[in-house]
Amino acid sequence: MINAKQRDENSNQKSNIFIDDVVIVNAEDVTEKEHEAGFKHDVAIKVNVNYLSPDKDGWSKVLTVGSGKMVRNEDGNVVDWGAGFKIRDLLLAAGLPDECGDNGEVNYPELVGKEVKMLTYISSKTNKGKAWNHFTSTARPNESFIKYFLGQTKPNPKSGKIYIKDFLDPNASPGNAMDDGLSGPWDDEPINKDFI
Repeated sequence: MINAKQRDENSNQKSNIFIDDVVIVNAEDVTEKEHEAGFKHDVAIKVNVNYLSPDKDGWSKVLTVGSGKMVRNEDGNVVDWGAGFKIRDLLLAAGLPDECGDNGEVNYPELVGKEVKMLTYISSKTNKGKAWNHFTSTARPNESFIKYFLGQTKPNPKSGKIYIKDFLDPNASPGNAMDDGLSGPWDDEPINKDFI
């Protein structure tokens, strides 16, 4: 079986962005394990995915989607996803309601068998090619997903915040120059679409 790490090392892709349709074959609540490891997620779900592209037949990946801290009211009940947007985005990408319980619990078993589009990007926080993942619906065009993602690496026109700070921009790294795929007219256009 080919592992996704091998793909990153062997791929001819030079954009530091990879988009794949995947199917979730297993989902497990690992919130307690993440707490024991020192992570401060309100919810953490480990998912096993299989790649759907025929040229990636047999490829799989295991990843943990952590929520960060959700917004709670004075009673301690969750009232908004807050930093839990990655869990919310995964649920929405899978066509599930973006609902959680008062303590942040989600119905993760329903993720099994769902197909989603996964954008993986190389992080600048490591020289070993650490990758992070974001999800959207398989119906979303790749270019739209890339445009949104790249827009999140630049200051938001309204708030000034940069939401994805660790993308290893191949344009900034001469040894890993972007080939003809991803630089384009969106560089100066505001991003007005939701992530999903």
